[in-house]
Amino acid sequence: MEEWATETLKEVPFWRNDMTPEEYEIERAHFIHNWDAYTKGKYTPLWKQKNAERLYKCECPKLITDYPFFRDGMTCEQFAKEQVLFCEYMSNGGIEKDYIPSFER
Repeated sequence: MEEWATETLKEVPFWRNDMTPEEYEIERAHFIHNWDAYTKGKYTPLWKQKNAERLYKCECPKLITDYPFFRDGMTCEQFAKEQVLFCEYMSNGGIEKDYIPSFER
């Protein structure tokens, strides 16, 4: 895997050596959303949690759930793939409300 993260990025409490940029963004949003738990010593990164491979609306910050393709219980892998496709769609002049997720096409 290509080295993409700076040493500073690797200092976050949720860092994992084989993390992709997409996984980093998901973990970062989760970390911000759970700041209080972190300050109390009760924070656990998604990848360490038993159900880390799935994203649930009740556990995710609005930053994640506001994507038009977000579905409760989708895997992190599905989310990362769909995020790339959505960004490409928007970069090509797409309209957010008209986006159809790849798993619904």
